[in-house]
Amino acid sequence: MSIPMPHDPAGTAKGPLTRTGGHLGLYFDKFCNTWRDTLDGWTLKADKVDNRRGEEPTTGKHGWLRRFKGPTGQGDVLRDQGVRILALVDSQKGHSQVCKSESPFVTGLGRTHPVENGLAFHPTLSTPFLAGSGVKGMTRAWATTEGRPGVERVFGSPEGGVGTVIFLDACPVEPVSMQIDVMTPHYSPWYQSDGTTPPADWHSPNPIPYLVQGSGARYLFAVLPRHSHDPQHVADAAQAMSWLLEALEWQGAGAKTAVGYGHFLPDEIGERSLRGAYDKWVEANLSPAERWPLRLKAADELQMFEWFKVHIVNRTQPLDAEETAVLKAALSATPAAQSWARGRTVEPNLSINMSAKKLKEWVASHLDVPTEEPSGGARQAQPDATVDADALKAALGKVEAALACPAKKDQTAALVALVDEAPSWPEAARTKLKSQLALMRNKGITRTEFRKYKSTIDGK
Repeated sequence: MSIPMPHDPAGTAKGPLTRTGGHLGLYFDKFCNTWRDTLDGWTLKADKVDNRRGEEPTTGKHGWLRRFKGPTGQGDVLRDQGVRILALVDSQKGHSQVCKSESPFVTGLGRTHPVENGLAFHPTLSTPFLAGSGVKGMTRAWATTEGRPGVERVFGSPEGGVGTVIFLDACPVEPVSMQIDVMTPHYSPWYQSDGTTPPADWHSPNPIPYLVQGSGARYLFAVLPRHSHDPQHVADAAQAMSWLLEALEWQGAGAKTAVGYGHFLPDEIGERSLRGAYDKWVEANLSPAERWPLRLKAADELQMFEWFKVHIVNRTQPLDAEETAVLKAALSATPAAQSWARGRTVEPNLSINMSAKKLKEWVASHLDVPTEEPSGGARQAQPDATVDADALKAALGKVEAALACPAKKDQTAALVALVDEAPSWPEAARTKLKSQLALMRNKGITRTEFRKYKSTIDGK
């Protein structure tokens, strides 16, 4: 019995769904309305087109899928989702990495759909995603195939119970582009007969279009220790993240990995961008009393002086009374402000275009810092004066050698390599290294990384 289908079920639009509103996945799953009424009943077969002229069908399955080509997902929503995941990961001592797809990606092909191949859309983000169970299965298959130790402890087993690591859903952190691909089975009667009909050359190829996500999409992959207070679970989470990145590169995620789909590589640009958004979110949720000490700890001397000038002295960017008081108190406690009170800067080569007398006056008028030399005079205030000149020269030479690298990326790597030995350097050399690392912020080093390097250099 042939049951007619309405051309416009539930009054849905026949044109493409707008990309700025609605849920593309819901539209894809529930509202296929390109059925045609033929003598043989309702069908999704497309009208014939001239393939030699590059024409694409506008009806049937292909016509329906054409409505979904192009970008999908709202950038701010996807970024906020990524920031929340990073907050969860950091609070639970987990690990995360933004990766970029080097090939098309598709998951959920086995979902029931009129075009024969479905696609797994995130229930709220309106983009494809890879469920945490899929991420876990992919990683376990890779670790098992490679013979890695501790697989049952990390992933769990029927006998031992749940594993020590939790795998989160992998979601995009920016809009993704949808495309149409085609698979063409040549022996459909053989596949559909459970092997009773042999494959033969007279069987007709059967092109089947399906929706995929194009390459170049950035996804956030993350894992958590099941118990963040257990050192074994924390160590296993780090190991699982390593296996996950290997699996993404060599095995692939989602469906059709055998033909090259689903390969991802770590993406430095995407990681830095998302971490920058996370740092801003963290700062925005801090009170002034928490925010300014944190900012000053990560800032170089020039940035401190700029805040002093625009927020406190000239008030070209005025803060409210409470925040101004917090900034004054926090700034007064820094070695930089104590050095300004004596008419000099911590960094000898730093130029602030101001006389020592004027600098002292500014500090005396606006900060709670004594302007007199401490007991012992200038010699005590400048401990580097008694430091071995050869040690200072050698340390500064290492910084200059790092800066001599031709590529900015190599300069950054060379400077970071000096961090661990820097606590034993003279103060002037440590300050030089910190100021050069500060210049690399958002150009190869995230704010979070800079804070860690600065604390290490200061011996904290």
